[in-house]
Amino acid sequence: APRITGIATSITIIQNTATRIWCNTTAHPPAMVSISITTATTNNRIVVAQASGQAVVNIVPTSANNGDVYSCTASNLLGSIQGTTTLNVLYPPSGLSLSPSNAVVTLRENSTSNANCTIQDRGNPPANATWILNNQAIFVGTNIAQLQLTNVQYSPVAREYICQAGNQLNVIAKSFALVVETYPKIVSFVIAEHLKLQSRSAHPLTSIILYLVAYPKIVSFPSGVTTTENGIVNLTCSAVAFPLPNVVISSQGNNGPILNSQGISTSSILLQPSPIDNGKILRCRASNIIGSSSATTQLTVLYRPLFTGVMGNGPALVIANPTQNVILPCVAIANPGTVTYRWIRVAPPGATMPSNAVQFTNGTLLIRDASIGYDGVYSCIANNDIGSGSRNITVRITESPLVITNSSTSATAQSFTAESTLLSCTAQGYPLPVITWLLNGLYLPGQPSINTSIPQSSITNFQIINRVSNSALTSFLNITNIIAANAGTYTCRFANNFASTSYQISLVVQTKTIPQSPELLFTSNITTSAISLSWQAGADGFLPQTFFIYYRVNNQGDYNIGGNTTSTKFSLTNLQHRTTYQIYVVARNALGSSPSSNGILVSTLTNDTLLLAIIGGAVGGIIVLLLIVIVVILVKRKSNDKSSSHYSSVPPAVQKNSLTKSQQHPVQEQDPRQINAHTNPDYRHSSLLPRQSEQHEMQAGSSHTNGKTPEIKESQIHQPVQPLPNNTPTPDDEQVVDEQAQAIAQDPKVQQEIDPVQATANDPKVQQEIDQVQATANDPKVQQEIVNQAEQAAKDQVQSLTQDPNLDKEVNLAAKPSIIASFQAEVRPDRAESEILL
Repeated sequence: APRITGIATSITIIQNTATRIWCNTTAHPPAMVSISITTATTNNRIVVAQASGQAVVNIVPTSANNGDVYSCTASNLLGSIQGTTTLNVLYPPSGLSLSPSNAVVTLRENSTSNANCTIQDRGNPPANATWILNNQAIFVGTNIAQLQLTNVQYSPVAREYICQAGNQLNVIAKSFALVVETYPKIVSFVIAEHLKLQSRSAHPLTSIILYLVAYPKIVSFPSGVTTTENGIVNLTCSAVAFPLPNVVISSQGNNGPILNSQGISTSSILLQPSPIDNGKILRCRASNIIGSSSATTQLTVLYRPLFTGVMGNGPALVIANPTQNVILPCVAIANPGTVTYRWIRVAPPGATMPSNAVQFTNGTLLIRDASIGYDGVYSCIANNDIGSGSRNITVRITESPLVITNSSTSATAQSFTAESTLLSCTAQGYPLPVITWLLNGLYLPGQPSINTSIPQSSITNFQIINRVSNSALTSFLNITNIIAANAGTYTCRFANNFASTSYQISLVVQTKTIPQSPELLFTSNITTSAISLSWQAGADGFLPQTFFIYYRVNNQGDYNIGGNTTSTKFSLTNLQHRTTYQIYVVARNALGSSPSSNGILVSTLTNDTLLLAIIGGAVGGIIVLLLIVIVVILVKRKSNDKSSSHYSSVPPAVQKNSLTKSQQHPVQEQDPRQINAHTNPDYRHSSLLPRQSEQHEMQAGSSHTNGKTPEIKESQIHQPVQPLPNNTPTPDDEQVVDEQAQAIAQDPKVQQEIDPVQATANDPKVQQEIDQVQATANDPKVQQEIVNQAEQAAKDQVQSLTQDPNLDKEVNLAAKPSIIASFQAEVRPDRAESEILL
């Protein structure tokens, strides 16, 4: 079971003196110890301290705490025990008063009166009220002493009756002067030769002078003076006597005189007392040639709580290990002595009080099970009726060094030869750790924290700078004029009394060079005046690089700089169309230029290509028209086969003559409107070509006669000859042709071919190209060239048609000159229709 040691049954202490109450225990397992207080005035029990194994309470008792009982209770699993101690607070008496309270009491000779002296608080040990006359005690009471004045007799000297009460701590006193009235009496006289008068008789004259004298008597001096700290008090002392008295005000006490003022009959002084003047005794003394008298008063200074003395100043720093209990005392002195305490946490900013902190009424703060998060500055604020005071205590919880550079345990840095770099690492811990730097496991030389006998690195081009901020240590390693030997793994090692930790930084030393040449230069887009380029960048040599683009016309003159860029794409603009260029790229940085990239030959597009495309489109349109004409002829030929079948019995000679006659002037027989299919809608119905039946008849005649005219029989001559049908098609034939053409136009396959062409024609980019071509086409020289090329292309196309053997079988060759003439007319530059056609 627990045993209590170190607690006395009674503690005697002077008021306002700091003391500590200990309660030690011996027990296994350790006992939980608590100290509680039972006040003498309220009889309430309050726990003021609690800890394991030992509890302590720091107190500064006042007179109000006299008789308080402190109890110590210790308990564990095997039982509990309790011990008590009573507080015996020593303090001086206070509150002495007289009745009557007049400083001067006047009585007639042979009269009787009473005077009472009362003590409000006798103090501890208790003081007795005692009446004193001529330094002799004439009556002793307890808290009240009554003085009886019976048959008072006249005295030329005022009698001073003093009532005082005191113990070993202080003596307080008040007095009054008793003046006894009586009939006038000559107490002394002096006969002196004051003046001699000469007369005729020469008898001298003499005079008698009577002097009345009295002892000094203090008639006005306060019995007590109360003020606040730094307040101003006008203290006055007045006395009566003859001759007039000299009045002096002074102080007495252990601290020596603090003031001294004198005057005739009256003396006054201005006081501005501080807290240390509280309790001073002030004395007024009046004296003349007859004698002297004096009176005293006590100075009471009211002041806010102050932290002075050993306990008041207290520890400014409290260090504790994790999981320990932290006790922060707070003891203040004040007048009035009733003080309340409050704790706050002022640092770090925004921090709050720990949840397991307990504040006691005597000002003590207990923090249970401390941890690193409880570090900071705690402020105790004490208040009374006059004001408040505070003091700060810093709490530090010991901890092992902790690297706070980042969340990892290592990092990588890069630098370059002949340059400088700065490595740093930061750690916190308490006590503040000591740092050392190593390179590849060897200590850097010149560090005060290492022994010179330990193997060290050979590098010396560095400087170590350590700085402390916000309870953290940051170490900077400044390496200058870097060489290859500076590369490696740097270790910053932190250590304090509890542990050590380290952080590693790998330094890679590089050398800056010119950039490598760009690679894979190629074109991404080509127009008539611009070439878009792309390439792959080489190594930049650890410096920013810029790419310069060089170009020239193929094998002509020097290379020009087309521009520069920091990206890997560039467009050369303002180039000539249909021109071949040589191009390469060079990279540059602050140290120089790279070798050139691979060179490429690129040709811009030509405007003639677009013009030829237009010409080809025009020629294609002509070919389409030609095919339509052929189709129409074939259709008409078939439609006339039926109507011409009865002409097969006509003699070949007649047929030949008729055919020959129709072939003699084929062009003159045509309507001029039928020459241009674009201006004559009836061109497809033209009788320019012979009917297929006539062609067959001609071929048949020639094959049977071998080129000779056959013999005609007489019977055949007399047969009636039917007239040749007119070549103009009937309305029914035209309707058939129209229906066939419309069916061809509505064919889905034909529409499928037309739609992509129409979509391409509506493309804005195509429209832009067409606009550019149109601007070029408006040039008279270009127009003349287009006409010439179109005429030649049409001639070539017609020539190829005339040589087609298949077409000869279907079309009368005699019609070919008319077709050729028609197409020549369409492309002739002197015809207005040719411009419209283009």
